Amino acid sequence: MLGAAYYFVNGAQFLGIGAFLLVVVSAVAVLPKRIALAVTVLVVAVYTTVVVLAVRGPQTIASPFGMPSVAGNEPFLAASVTAAAVVVYLMMRMQAHVVRTVRDAETRHQAVVQSAADMILVFDERGWVAEVNQATLTRSGYTWDELKALPNSALFPAEDWDAVTEAFKRTLGGETQSIDCRVVTKAGEVLWTETTTAPVMIGGRPAVVVVARDVTERRRQQEQLRD
Repeated sequence: MLGAAYYFVNGAQFLGIGAFLLVVVSAVAVLPKRIALAVTVLVVAVYTTVVVLAVRGPQTIASPFGMPSVAGNEPFLAASVTAAAVVVYLMMRMQAHVVRTVRDAETRHQAVVQSAADMILVFDERGWVAEVNQATLTRSGYTWDELKALPNSALFPAEDWDAVTEAFKRTLGGETQSIDCRVVTKAGEVLWTETTTAPVMIGGRPAVVVVARDVTERRRQQEQLRD
């Protein structure tokens, strides 16, 4: 059993650091920073142990690939461990840079959405509100807790419901829709909006983002001019 384990470990010298770096890449890509760092330290420690065993081990195992033994090759030991440490360090730095870039992009996105004058809502595939901006809360009169628990049918007059649901279905199917519809506020006021919908993905699931511009005052002025 020990001989088989040693043979397996010793074989890593012929594969280089590729297998170990693959583990590091996977950890860095999907795990939280602290856990990824712990995995990385463990991988470097294991790799160092493998190389030390290969160079200073009590016995020499023939390479299954016909490559020469590295037993007693101290420069190989130093170079391998140093190279692994340097590459892992660079990968961790790269991961930190990618995380910062993604976070900065998310921050800019949230700043744009939350500062927008138009109402912006995101509905999940079931039609429930998943996200809104401040303009939506201000104009609708609802708090976020109230809005996310509200059936979406309560936001629209019954006369507009067929057009709204049709636009929603088409958007889930991948189409961008533009419609004029009314929105009912918490106080019962009816707002006219010019609305555009677009398909998005949230957590790997289809969703719909809605951008609604309040044109109530403009329509009121147009009606007054017609009168």
